[in-house]
Amino acid sequence: MTKQNEFQEERQDLVVLFSEESETEAEAEDEVAEEAAEEEAIEESDEAVEAEEDAADEEEAEAEEDAQADSEEEADAEDSADEEASAESEEDTSEAD
Repeated sequence: MTKQNEFQEERQDLVVLFSEESETEAEAEDEVAEEAAEEEAIEESDEAVEAEEDAADEEEAEAEEDAQADSEEEADAEDSADEEASAESEEDTSEAD
């Protein structure tokens, strides 16, 4: 084999090796990109779940506040009714005298 043929064979081997290495690097980059996308999707999912939980907690707190306000209004209404009944009872008693 001549020197030129040997050189061409070695050159071709290097081209093949470089091509294989480039493919391997591209595959590794693709894998890293896929992993990053998966991690981002997981983070977004976690954030969405957390936001839903926060919204549910807020709704629950508002419902409790509304229930407490309703309860206080009922108690105030009962107190007013009791006061009116007491006042009417006193009026009836004073009229009877």
